[in-house]
Amino acid sequence: MQLTEAPGETKGPQSTRKQAIVERWKRRAITIPAAFLVFLALVACFPVLFPVVVVWDISTRAQFARTRALLFAAFHAFCESMGLLAAGALWLFSGVWLGVNKDWFLSANYALQRVWGTALANAAIELFRIRVEVEQHYIFGERPVLVFIRHSSYADTLLPVLLISRPYGARLRYILKYPLLWDPCLDVVGNRLPNHFVRHATGETAAELSRVASLAHNLGPDEGVLLYPEGTRFTEQKRARLMQRCIQRGDDAAWNRVQRLKYVLPPRLNGALALLDANEGADAVFVAHTGLENAVTQSALLQGGLIGAEVRVRMWGVPFEQIPKTKQERIAWLQAQWEQVDAFVAENLSADNPGERQNA
Repeated sequence: MQLTEAPGETKGPQSTRKQAIVERWKRRAITIPAAFLVFLALVACFPVLFPVVVVWDISTRAQFARTRALLFAAFHAFCESMGLLAAGALWLFSGVWLGVNKDWFLSANYALQRVWGTALANAAIELFRIRVEVEQHYIFGERPVLVFIRHSSYADTLLPVLLISRPYGARLRYILKYPLLWDPCLDVVGNRLPNHFVRHATGETAAELSRVASLAHNLGPDEGVLLYPEGTRFTEQKRARLMQRCIQRGDDAAWNRVQRLKYVLPPRLNGALALLDANEGADAVFVAHTGLENAVTQSALLQGGLIGAEVRVRMWGVPFEQIPKTKQERIAWLQAQWEQVDAFVAENLSADNPGERQNA
């Protein structure tokens, strides 16, 4: 595989490419110094801030929720700074800027992404005492994959590394929201790898879908593309707004699809169908999970939403040969698979924790 630039920022006319480069470095001129400043500020303030937060937690009997959050924030800032330093070192010492070692540089950045994500996931598991149980009905590494995963909180963005990339060494190409580029590590390393950061409401839907589809090309057996089909984190409020829009449009069929799904949003079809249309032999893998619903917002995290969470995951695959071939068949198939995701969430929501059903 050849080293590629960020599909969402480099393809197109020369003037567009130059504009994307200027935009990228304007952003990085803000985010990269800010990452180091935040880390240094936390280090400087930590001797005072930490005991204050501990006393606050003791006084409110909050299971040290804010203390845990502070420790995770500090570790995240550390990882962000170390990740940027490592990314800079890789670029400098690889010689890729001389046009050499491109394949090695690509592999090294995949490894850096995997180490970074694994470190954050393990820190969250230890600090918040999270338990993860996985029910797996697919073996990774034998064929390329298109991974469709539920999106319920900020925390589940670490699940692909924990469940797929780390244990199987899989090289996943991510389809993510463009605003995530304001995370400097995602920006720098993510733009070295064949990912795509989707711009919404730009009037360039066809071009965006073409870039999404391009990720499905030339996948090896240890590679895949990962998409969050819902396009946003699930909440009851978002589900209600979506149903209201269906009523306003008079779209009874869409309303029925949303109404049948209680704990997930219906998949946005354009991106998923673009991947399936471009699929050259990859299996489809679906990842359902529950247990992270109480970390939808930062305030929920500070209130202890993740403490003691029991994360249950089910992964199953559909061989390439069994994926429907026509558009209408694929739409019905995707919706049926997503109803299985919804059913898994319904089965596993803890009966003694009604807060999970509220999606605070």
